[in-house]
Amino acid sequence: MFPLILKGLRTLFTRPVTVRYPYVKPDIKPEFKGAHIYHKDRCISCGLCEKVCPVGACRFTKRPKRVTIDFSLCIFCGECVENCPKGALEFSNQFELASSSKKELRTTRKGRPPKL
Repeated sequence: MFPLILKGLRTLFTRPVTVRYPYVKPDIKPEFKGAHIYHKDRCISCGLCEKVCPVGACRFTKRPKRVTIDFSLCIFCGECVENCPKGALEFSNQFELASSSKKELRTTRKGRPPKL
């Protein structure tokens, strides 16, 4: 019983480890897997991104040449980014992807992540 009381008293005088998130933005590491960015000029239309996606979140269309990522399905595994032979897909540092509708969670026509 005494160790529990001692631990409770100790926590009263320590700083919290949480961050005041909406007001203080967290530091994003370079290896962070955020929303995808599609570079149309680098794409060679191989469709490998769609083939390796384990959940079917990545869709490739030949006409017009475009990759669409559905972030309501994406698990951010990185298979599409790692297997792209020309680096047409890459991760951004955008992590704020909350939305009230699934339609807003798809990449835009320019290949940029959705602005939410």
